[in-house]
Amino acid sequence: MSPLQAGVAQLPIAVAGMAVALVVAVALRAYGRGPAIAGALALAAAGLVLLAMVEGASSYWWVALALIPVGLGIGMSETLSVDAVVSAVEPQKAGAASSISETAYEPGRGHGNRGAGIARLARVPPPPRRARRHVS
Repeated sequence: MSPLQAGVAQLPIAVAGMAVALVVAVALRAYGRGPAIAGALALAAAGLVLLAMVEGASSYWWVALALIPVGLGIGMSETLSVDAVVSAVEPQKAGAASSISETAYEPGRGHGNRGAGIARLARVPPPPRRARRHVS
């Protein structure tokens, strides 16, 4: 898979994350902030379970379908959690609160990526060792 194909393959997450912005306010009013965030995280987790189930699928479209709930859940939970942080401070400090919130996400993303990489490497057998030749 080329880098371009890999990027295009991730589009379902991005599009779903943007599309969910249209219903975040509705979910916030209907359920409240805490339950809406919990529901969004549950939706993302369900998508990850689906993604694990379709690993090795013969068609990319099964993977794309599993990526949609991941994007919806992550998009909604991040939007609502940033809203919680920003609305907890005075309007004059909203910019600083937003930047602190975004900065706090970065280590989490890094640890998540590192954990995924370690899990992937744990399943890949190491390359065979070559016998060393001693040249005198």
